[in-house]
Amino acid sequence: MLFITSVAYSQNVKITDFQVPVSKARKLLLSGFHNWSQTGDSVTTNEFRVDGTFTQFYSSLPYAWNISVNAFTNRKFGDTTRVGYDAAADFRKYFSNTKGFFGFAALTSTYLKQREFGQENQPEVDVIGGVGYGRFIDATAMFKAIRIDQELRRAGITTAYMPKATMLKIAQIIDRQSEFVDRYKDIYEGRIIEEITKEVLNSGVTKSDRIDAFGFFRIRQVLAGANQFITQRFYGGDVRVGVGYELLTRNKELKRGAATANLLGRYSYPIDLKQQINVTAAVNTPLDSSAFKVVEGTGTIDYSYTLTNKIQLVAGYDVNFKRLNSTRNISVADQRAFAGVRFYLENYISLALTGSYDKPHSGKKRLASNISLVYTIF
Repeated sequence: MLFITSVAYSQNVKITDFQVPVSKARKLLLSGFHNWSQTGDSVTTNEFRVDGTFTQFYSSLPYAWNISVNAFTNRKFGDTTRVGYDAAADFRKYFSNTKGFFGFAALTSTYLKQREFGQENQPEVDVIGGVGYGRFIDATAMFKAIRIDQELRRAGITTAYMPKATMLKIAQIIDRQSEFVDRYKDIYEGRIIEEITKEVLNSGVTKSDRIDAFGFFRIRQVLAGANQFITQRFYGGDVRVGVGYELLTRNKELKRGAATANLLGRYSYPIDLKQQINVTAAVNTPLDSSAFKVVEGTGTIDYSYTLTNKIQLVAGYDVNFKRLNSTRNISVADQRAFAGVRFYLENYISLALTGSYDKPHSGKKRLASNISLVYTIF
């Protein structure tokens, strides 16, 4: 992996300075449609669909939890009514409040109403719980705050880079976007920009005692990722050890599998303000007679380098590993490597050039390239 050394940012702020603020929000969305048509005396179309989404979360340094449910019901002409949902919930609590060891638990459930094996399906439920160590933080908000600082300085709205304390406050405002959406609905974006501009004016480095429309526009461009690349930035890592179990299968005729031992790890390092490397890995094995003989695992490493606001280099490697047979010791792996470059050509036009190399465990090796051009109308 080639790491490109970039010019140091003049402001003494790093991605790793970001700390998660206390944030909470919930959202309920409902949508639906009904189509009906008739030709002569015969009905040719009569269908409906209703979708609902509910999410609620709480995030803080000591602990965090999240609930999400997506449900639907629909019926087509001449068919039965279908009902289904996907649900997930997770919880994480640090024993020392902010770092070190933590406990976690998660539940996922899916359901689709239909007949299978001669009887109605039932909800499928999987659970996992265990302990872990470390801290993994999404610091994309910090990256956006730094980009706002750069844009305001470049536009002449500020005379110097803003103090570190101001940058941290702006990052925490950005990170609370879901909370702003929940509280202010359709005007949330204006409220976020309003809070950011207050911090900018209090920084003591602005030319004027007010932010003009051009300054608002610069801030909004960064928040929306318009005319520039805004990639997710993370730092830190954690390792989790847990036990997963299938409480219910989708049908009573299906037998539940053995509980599984799961090892999961992830690590991200912002090399500097322009470079990021991410690594994830997961391994599981059944807790029965085939424990540690039948094993499945995945691994991913990716690297990104933002050369300028409008040019970005990316590269990565993925592997899926399976040890299929506990007696014959058969192991297989699917591997893939890729690299590419993305350009913002002008305003809302972007171009991506990528190449990949695939090496499946069965079949021929494959080289591929892709060129894509994207034009965002609005």
